[in-house]
Amino acid sequence: MPTTPLPASVRKRTELFAKNIKHRGNVKKSLDPKKQQAIEAQRQRKNGLGSSLPSLTAGSRKIIIAFLALTVGSVLYQICLPFIGGNSNSGASPRQAKQSGSALTREQQARAAEA
Repeated sequence: MPTTPLPASVRKRTELFAKNIKHRGNVKKSLDPKKQQAIEAQRQRKNGLGSSLPSLTAGSRKIIIAFLALTVGSVLYQICLPFIGGNSNSGASPRQAKQSGSALTREQQARAAEA
C-alpha cells in the first residue's frame, strides 16, 4: 500500500517537535547570561550540589539549634552552680551526704529506737 507524502507544513511541525523534545525542561529563566549563571548557582546551593554537605531542612536546623542551646545552657549552668550557691554536698559521696543530712544524733536515734 503506497503512502502519500506529508505536506510541507506538517513535516516542518513534526521536525520542530522532534527537535524540541531534546530541550524540554531546560528552559532558561533569563536571557541575560549573568542572571542565568546566578540563578543556576543559587539552584545548586539550594539542592546541595557543589558542596560536600547536604542542605538542611528548616526542621533539622531547628532540632540542631535546640540541641546546641540545651547543651550550652547545661554547661553554663554546671559552671555557674558553685558561684550561685548550689548544694554544698553536690561533690560528696552518697554516704557522706547521708551522714551529714541526718538531723538526729546517734543518741537521739537510740532513744527513738527504744521507745
